[in-house]
Amino acid sequence: MTNALVRSRIEQRLALYRRYASVIGEQESALDEGDLDRFSELNVARRSIEAEVEAIHWSPEITPDQETLDAIGRAVDSLRSVEARQRQLELKLKNMRQEVGAQIGDLAGRKGGLRSYLQEAAGPARIDVRS
Repeated sequence: MTNALVRSRIEQRLALYRRYASVIGEQESALDEGDLDRFSELNVARRSIEAEVEAIHWSPEITPDQETLDAIGRAVDSLRSVEARQRQLELKLKNMRQEVGAQIGDLAGRKGGLRSYLQEAAGPARIDVRS
């Protein structure tokens, strides 16, 4: 495999890393907007991009020229940036999960509530306004 072909494949990966970063950004926006359906759809897109990255192979036996080394450097920098955004997204999800968990606990701990106002004896339901 030639250096030119390796560079081409690295550039393909760079493009995929940019797409991946874009999807992470869209997922952050979806979370901020409370659009969990969109967030889930974007997870499918992320898996697809990951599969595309894995499908791009090159022979590690070549001795890269400077241009190829520069392309590899850009790919590494891009991947580090994407990884940082991924960690931010995971932290945001973790915080949301903790918030929701606390709210679920509050709801589960409530007993009775509005149910005590209903009187469901025989006949139509009524509301007890004396309580």
